[in-house]
Amino acid sequence: MLSLVFVCHAQVFFDFKLGEYLISDTAPINVEFFYDLKDISDEDFVVKPKISNAIVKIFDAKRSLWGLSAPLRKNMQIRVEGLNLDQTNLFFEIRNLRTSEVYKTPTKPVWGKAVYSGYIESVDSSVLEFGGVTAQTFPEEMPGSSVSAPYPPSFLDNRKNLIVVSLLAFVIFGVVGFVSRRGKID
Repeated sequence: MLSLVFVCHAQVFFDFKLGEYLISDTAPINVEFFYDLKDISDEDFVVKPKISNAIVKIFDAKRSLWGLSAPLRKNMQIRVEGLNLDQTNLFFEIRNLRTSEVYKTPTKPVWGKAVYSGYIESVDSSVLEFGGVTAQTFPEEMPGSSVSAPYPPSFLDNRKNLIVVSLLAFVIFGVVGFVSRRGKID
C-alpha cells in the first residue's frame, strides 16, 4: 500500500512559465502552469507564489481580488511589489487541500525593472566619456534650433557634405555594378 501511494505522488509535477521575466513594480504578469495531476481535480489545489525580498500577490479569478494564494488554474496572474534588486528567485508552493501535501515548482530567476531606470543615462554618459566627448565639447543647443543636440556636430551635419557623399556612393556602386555585369553573358 505504501509503494502505491509513493507512485501516485511521484506522478504529480508542477512547473510554470512567466509572460515576462523583467518585472515592473505592481504590473500584472501572466503565469502559465504546467502540471499533470492524473485523476486529481485542479480545484483541490491552492497556489501560493514565493519570492525573496519583495511581496508577490496572485489574482483569484473566482473572487476577483489579489491575495497571497488562489485556486490553481492553468493561466493565472501575479503582481510583485517592492522588487528593487537586480535579480531574485520566484517559485510557487502548491498545496493539495485534501491531503495537505505541498509541492514546489522549480525556482526561476526574475529581474526588477526599477534597477534599470537609470541604465540608459548611464550608458549614454559612458559612451560620451569613452569617445572623449564631454558637455564642454559641444553646446547643449545647436544655433538656430530649439532641439538639444544629442551628439557633437559632425562632417555629415552639413547638407552640402551629405549630398556630395551620397552622390559619390551612388557613382561608386554604379561602377561596381557595371564592372561586375560586364563579364556575364545575357
